[in-house]
Amino acid sequence: MNRQGDIGKYFAFVLGCVQFVTDCSVRAESDFREKALLLRSAIVVDVESGTLSEPSEILIGDGRIVRISKDRIPVDPSVVVVDLLGHYVIPGLVDAHVHMSVDPAMFAAGLVRHGVTLARDMGGPLDLVFNIRKAIRQERIIGPELTIAGPMLDGSDPIWPFSISCVGELDAREAVRILDSEGIDHLKVYERLGLKELNAIVDEASGRGLPVVGHIPDGISIDEAISAGLASIEHLDRISPILSHQDSARTPVRDSYRNVRRSGNLLQQLRERNVVICPTAHLSEIGENLTELRQKDWSGIVSPQIARLWKLADVTMSSGFVPSKAAQETVHALWRGGIPLVCGTDLGVPFVDPGASLHREMLILQSAGLSPEEVLRASTVNAAKLCGRYPIYGTVTEGAVASLVLLGSNPLKDVRNIGDIRGVVLRGKYLGADRLGRLVSDVNREQAVVLAKPVDSRDPRFGHDQIVHRYETRLDDEMAVFETCTITRRDSGYLVSVRSVPQIHILPNWETTYDLTLEHHVRSIAWRTQSLVPRSVQYRFDKNGFSKIESTDPELGFKHSDSQAGGLIIGPEQWAIGMLVRGAKLKVGDAKKIPFWTIGYPLLDAQPATISLVRSDDRPIRSPEGMSIVQAYKVVLVTAQGTVRGSVFLREDGAIVGLRLETPLGVLVSKLVN
Repeated sequence: MNRQGDIGKYFAFVLGCVQFVTDCSVRAESDFREKALLLRSAIVVDVESGTLSEPSEILIGDGRIVRISKDRIPVDPSVVVVDLLGHYVIPGLVDAHVHMSVDPAMFAAGLVRHGVTLARDMGGPLDLVFNIRKAIRQERIIGPELTIAGPMLDGSDPIWPFSISCVGELDAREAVRILDSEGIDHLKVYERLGLKELNAIVDEASGRGLPVVGHIPDGISIDEAISAGLASIEHLDRISPILSHQDSARTPVRDSYRNVRRSGNLLQQLRERNVVICPTAHLSEIGENLTELRQKDWSGIVSPQIARLWKLADVTMSSGFVPSKAAQETVHALWRGGIPLVCGTDLGVPFVDPGASLHREMLILQSAGLSPEEVLRASTVNAAKLCGRYPIYGTVTEGAVASLVLLGSNPLKDVRNIGDIRGVVLRGKYLGADRLGRLVSDVNREQAVVLAKPVDSRDPRFGHDQIVHRYETRLDDEMAVFETCTITRRDSGYLVSVRSVPQIHILPNWETTYDLTLEHHVRSIAWRTQSLVPRSVQYRFDKNGFSKIESTDPELGFKHSDSQAGGLIIGPEQWAIGMLVRGAKLKVGDAKKIPFWTIGYPLLDAQPATISLVRSDDRPIRSPEGMSIVQAYKVVLVTAQGTVRGSVFLREDGAIVGLRLETPLGVLVSKLVN
């Protein structure tokens, strides 16, 4: 993912607003075959030599290619036989840059539908990405095999909430040790990392057999990044100004000059260190066609929530994304220079179509000068090697995993023929054209629990001075977040603790604690993630305003110049609204405007907001305890993210019995469940 330009606003909107569950398919249909399989009359494409076999038979058992023969292979009646009638067989495609946690089940289905059977996940919450891979391997969802980076390694004040901050060599080495113990496949470095930290990461990782891949950090030159030992460099924004005729808006001055010597030196360095480049060149076309892409119907491609976000997001890609012409020139120069290339898409970025964008990336590489067989190698052999999965992936040979794409047209003539998919064999199981066509539509919305995070199951304790309530919050009838709120009465006021389990997978769980006076004025707020490497920040409020007390990250504070506005965190916001409403002591017909602060992703800073309240009436409402009379309020919440309007229903003890808010993402409904 690339943070530059106003694309940051999109992700701030996603991370800062209401969170939701991603759909997933859990049914292994009967035509997702588990029996032994024989492919008859198959023309095998040798992507390494660029040659075609004579019509052959391919016997598959236990998920592997058992035998390939030009002669007829005798089999018993229990074996499923698929006569390919002279169709072409290539290794399953590899998308070398994805972020599955954004929309797991829809991404998984879209990738397989387009022949992708292996993908390199380049950053996401560790437990979630492992759960996605586990669900795929257990066939609870249909998707490609994954190699996993987990949290990205960044500098102070990491850009993404699931990243690990590495400040100093000790931090950097400890982060590598933690992730290695968790079982990740590669380490991804990101844009705020320092040079000494990068060198420490590569040194620690090399002794553990872990490749280090990722972005060239902003404060590090290309030469330094290559010398440090990056196994692959993602995107073209730092390379293109040297190898093409156009500068990128984010190119540092030290990298902006171009001449034959500089270009030659860069190519020589890349060759000598065997650095692989993942161009993601198709992103340039996205940046140049945003109006059309916003108007596109994305239903049936991504989940409804993601489609809605893409249409609402204020995304521009003028910065950090090179122009299409420059991208092609750069790919051409890399190819001519003998630099190994792989095909990746940065799936998870707005408007990247799962699977289809990989086909587009392959076509761009062909247009840049690569032959069809070279493009095929970039999307199979080269990428499988980068993933550490070659030769069990990326080849059609005996003993390899039987993940194959069956084509009706010869891909060695034109990579456009990759789109002529007649079937996919996924780890030994046959998916015909009809089944592929239904993959996305069969994503089962009722079975989102496969990837949903568990609700806090600790038993609540009810005492004289303490009440505990649990809430379910839905966005357009999709589960968004589970919350457990504990209010403790003390002589000096109230302690309100909210544990939130957001059901969008990219976010970790968090806990927010409010310290309030007896008049419900906020004295302090503490916020902490429940993640592999927790992040926390605490603020104090008094008559002079507010100040930061402590933070796990020295960069956390009150900077408001960043384009990413503060987040709207639903759990703490709801209870803060409830306590403010209670403290307002309004009579029916009264109105009041109250200053307010939000806290949470993406900046973890307190952000100004305003709540306008109108006490409308008292009315009966059903709650878990039965019918009760509640106070009804009209609420207008104005934050840096925009204006939210709705209604809040409050009991005498300050508990929200129900809440309905109209947000830019849809209608948010929260209800008390116990």
